[in-house]
Amino acid sequence: MLTAAVDGNGVTTVTAYDADDRATAVTVGVGTTHAVTTRSEYDPAGILTATVDGALGTTLTAYDPDGQPLTATVFDANGTVESVKSMAYDLDGLLTETTDGAGNETDDAYDALGRKAAEEVFSLLGVAVDLTSYAYDGDGNLVSQIDVDGGGQQTVTDFAYDAEGNQTSETEGVGSASQIVVNLTAFDPEGHATQTADALGNLTSDVVDALGRVVSEAGTDPSGGTTVTASASVYDLAGRLLSGTDGDGNVTSYGYDPLGRMLSQVLSGPGTGGTAADAHYYAYDDGGNQTATTDALSATTLMAFDPEGDATGTLDPTGAATTDQYDGDGRVTLSVDGDHNTTVTTYDADGHVLTATTSSAESGAAPVSVTYAYDGDGNRTLETDGDGDQTSTTYDADGRVLTTTEGVGSDTPVATTNVYDHEGRVIDAIDGAGNQTFTTYNAEGWVSPNRCTTRTGPRRRPRRTRTTPTGGWPRNRTRTGRRRRTRTTRPAGRRRWPS
Repeated sequence: MLTAAVDGNGVTTVTAYDADDRATAVTVGVGTTHAVTTRSEYDPAGILTATVDGALGTTLTAYDPDGQPLTATVFDANGTVESVKSMAYDLDGLLTETTDGAGNETDDAYDALGRKAAEEVFSLLGVAVDLTSYAYDGDGNLVSQIDVDGGGQQTVTDFAYDAEGNQTSETEGVGSASQIVVNLTAFDPEGHATQTADALGNLTSDVVDALGRVVSEAGTDPSGGTTVTASASVYDLAGRLLSGTDGDGNVTSYGYDPLGRMLSQVLSGPGTGGTAADAHYYAYDDGGNQTATTDALSATTLMAFDPEGDATGTLDPTGAATTDQYDGDGRVTLSVDGDHNTTVTTYDADGHVLTATTSSAESGAAPVSVTYAYDGDGNRTLETDGDGDQTSTTYDADGRVLTTTEGVGSDTPVATTNVYDHEGRVIDAIDGAGNQTFTTYNAEGWVSPNRCTTRTGPRRRPRRTRTTPTGGWPRNRTRTGRRRRTRTTRPAGRRRWPS
């Protein structure tokens, strides 16, 4: 069985189902040159076991007898393993341990109602980098979150709610500092946020329509309640923005074609009687490619595309032209810029750039080539510029940059180093001068205030053993009624707390 849906922008999505009404293929952009299909496979029990994305990357998932995923293995289009993620569960089926492709482990603990009570994170070397504990009210709302990083720094975040369960406030305290208000929020009877105050006392008031869209917004300062910003928005029946008015009275109007593609964007200043202060107009070909842009001065830029939708050239209002040529795999092999400089690019069998040689239009100028080398995972490991200077890069198992060294082979190479947490965020960075920066994050993923420190000096060797930071890590890792797991191997340096 097939079903089709067309969104407000005219994009068609077709979904195919098997005899058991399970989606086996989803194609987005049907009828265009950029259609992308994702395919799914199931086991006899109807559990999703494999997906193949539009780039032919495959994810295979294995499950335990209860239907819970145990491993998720990602392969690229050539069948090379890109990452493996593993999971473990307790007797209640709650996820207790996750190991990502880089070897970072996250252990979770739960309360009697199955709510997450604590999360402990370890790096590949077994070093504890974060411990977070959670507390809830009688309605199950999260009311407190305590985060302790690997250095013992503690952040306490408290939340409050109204009778409908909408979060009305958030406060945060770092270390021994007093709690500060992060935000306060008020809601209308339908649950739409209508007022928000930040930590500085700036107040934002919103008016929403019946569909929950913001149609006007006003901001006031914390001193005298003076309105400092104001805006308004108008939508059409398809939910597209027709006009927006900013705090200075500038109005931007938008026009669309029947397929929902933007045809015009016109800015009118206050007191101009609707006269355009700036405008842009757009045109498209049958494939949906934007072929022309015209500004308020009637200056037009033209774009051309081949049947596959690849851009083959542009012509700007000054008459400067650019052209691009492609190989059979849609990769740019020849580019000519507006000054008639030419760049020839070559690729390896996996589509990675091997060389890029630029020839200047100036007579007598020698071509300049840049060459590249890659590892088995397709990560760029070496770059050699036209002067012969080299830059090398190393990566972890998830393809994240660990080190970058400029001036390889020279007398004064400069190296930088990165260390990541389990979310893939940089928590330790050492620059070429030996300056070391530690960064920690709050629950929303933002850099925590006053928790980014830099030390200048020679690089220290990483610690390989766990210590007990201030505030205490949980010592008893076995709870009544839970399955206790025993692992036969563990990364060097990893210590487990005694039970």
